[in-house]
Amino acid sequence: TTTTISTTSITAPSTTTTAPSTTSTNLAGVIFPDVPPAHSFYEEIVGLASAGVVSGYEDGLFYPDDLVTRAQFAKIVVLALGKHTAEIDNAATPTFIDVPYTGSDYPFDYVEEAAGLGIIQGYGDRSFGPQANVIRAQLALMLVRAGGSSLLQPPPGYLCPFTDVPAYAREAVRIAFYNGLLSGKTTTTFDPYGKATRGHVAKMVYELRQALGL
Repeated sequence: TTTTISTTSITAPSTTTTAPSTTSTNLAGVIFPDVPPAHSFYEEIVGLASAGVVSGYEDGLFYPDDLVTRAQFAKIVVLALGKHTAEIDNAATPTFIDVPYTGSDYPFDYVEEAAGLGIIQGYGDRSFGPQANVIRAQLALMLVRAGGSSLLQPPPGYLCPFTDVPAYAREAVRIAFYNGLLSGKTTTTFDPYGKATRGHVAKMVYELRQALGL
């Protein structure tokens, strides 16, 4: 456990619709009405949907501007890496006190898998905060943990261009930026505490898969 916030989460459901599944069966070429080809994250969202990593809501929309929770990101990143298995891990001994096994694989099994892969961490009291929204600094940490040694290491002297990144996330942001996994809000600001949207998460996870050759 750690006293810093964990770095996991995925797409947060709209408050007016049923939360979307992050799995899908035959989404090749799917186009969400609210993600037209001109949308900034069209390629990334459709690419992940085609790979069965994300899907839309029951009304057929994707809601790219909705926020992403920590539990949701855990599911997305595990699916993106192809690491989800049918077995339920640690059902009798949950890693986090606020993510018990209740008979469903979500969120429990995905959170356990992400924790087992070393991608996510919890708070000092062994809680995870599954419904908390993930922030950009956390995303950088999780993406770099997910990429591991497969990501390129910046050469000596390569500096992170952002001046607003907290110390705990600076190296992760540096590596993620060097690998093209993320970008800043401006040339010098990253907005580390900004909450990540479904569109932003799709962009970063898509780039991670590209970097890993998935």
